[in-house]
Amino acid sequence: MISRREPAAYGASQLINYLHYMPVTPTVYPLGDQALTIQFGNAIDPAVNQYCIGLAETIAGMRLPGIRDVIPSYNTVSMVYDAIAVAAVAGNVSPYEYLQQKITGWIAGYTPVQAEKRELVKVPACFDPAVAPDLPSLAASRNISEAEFVERFTSVTYRVYLLGFIPGFAYMGKVDEALALPRKKEPCLVEPGSIGIAGTQTGIYPLAVPGGWNIIGRTPLLLFDKKNDPPCFFQPGDEVRFVPVTLHEFHYLNANN
Repeated sequence: MISRREPAAYGASQLINYLHYMPVTPTVYPLGDQALTIQFGNAIDPAVNQYCIGLAETIAGMRLPGIRDVIPSYNTVSMVYDAIAVAAVAGNVSPYEYLQQKITGWIAGYTPVQAEKRELVKVPACFDPAVAPDLPSLAASRNISEAEFVERFTSVTYRVYLLGFIPGFAYMGKVDEALALPRKKEPCLVEPGSIGIAGTQTGIYPLAVPGGWNIIGRTPLLLFDKKNDPPCFFQPGDEVRFVPVTLHEFHYLNANN
């Protein structure tokens, strides 16, 4: 194994905030013709996100007729459904109206359970310019050395808020405001395992794809493998720390992954 997962309990204040986060009036709206989204404000906040993760897991466990998938995000839960299957139990209302009424009424009485201990995921990360093409210019733009940029970046424990964009891509935060950077104006092809920054978010590209995030490092971890269960290395709610490795160690780990 080239990464190590350890139990990482939520801090007391974070857990208390989560247990007391009870959205009163969620916004529910259609997402295409066979999905709906339940939104709890616009904040990017660990307590809100954990509420959404717990809510998604609970809804998935209810096994409602026609529900194909339940997806948590920063501050939303989206439900993908089979309109024909839902229509069979919806009576005189549309499948969307049926689910909207059912979920809105149920959420009003929902009490979140105590968050389970999440896993601390230690991610080996190489910050050598050979695999971190944007790091030198980004550090210079902040009037700090590359070493200080890396030290600041790796001193933070990041939260996986959601998976999206491409299979296995984990949106994580929050990046130090002093290191926050806008997306590039023009995307370019990035290598698998590339670690990027966009705003106060960080993420790792699991596949070779065009991307517009600023690339500051690379990990040898395999982040998506359809043969695995689950196929994605990260899961929403994971806590992540980047552990610097040398370029030699990166190539060794990459070759033996």
